[in-house]
Amino acid sequence: MWPSIRIAFNWVHQMARVLKNEANLDGAQVRQRLGGMMGAISRWKSNTGELESGIAHLQIGRAHV
Repeated sequence: MWPSIRIAFNWVHQMARVLKNEANLDGAQVRQRLGGMMGAISRWKSNTGELESGIAHLQIGRAHV
């Protein structure tokens, strides 16, 4: 399971970096970056094996971003 955990952890870490917003982006730019990340996650979530259902749950929360 470690490879799947590593992939998912990397995604969460990347999202946290976007949300930290050290580049001082406006709200629309942050949403755009998160949307791009969620699109990539959607395309690659099958690589997370047993964690795929948890990743799908994360994507449900996307509607609130």
